[in-house]
This record gives sequence, C-alpha cells and structure tokens, in this order.
Amino acid sequence: MIYIGTEDYLNFTKNKPNADASAQQAFVISAINQLKTDINLLHSFKASKFAIC
Repeated sequence: MIYIGTEDYLNFTKNKPNADASAQQAFVISAINQLKTDINLLHSFKASKFAIC
C-alpha cells in the first residue's frame, strides 16, 4: 500500500507561503512524477498490485 500524506504539501505551503500558482503546480507535478517513478521501480521488482490512499 502506498500512502500519500499531506505532510509534503503542508511543508511546501509553510516554507513557501507566497508561492504563485505555477510554483504550486510545479510542486504537484514533481510529487506525481516521483510517485510514478517509485511505482515503476516497485513494478520492476515484480510488484503488480497497488493500493494508493
């Protein structure tokens, strides 16, 4: 199971309270891309079933 917590997002807003929409979007895209990379790595180790919460 992969748990997507809010801590990263809360830390981003805490550390960059004046971030504009493009910076926020870039952060979300970065987080999604990292998740994709991690899932692909798990899949390369023959993991085939995922639950994302």
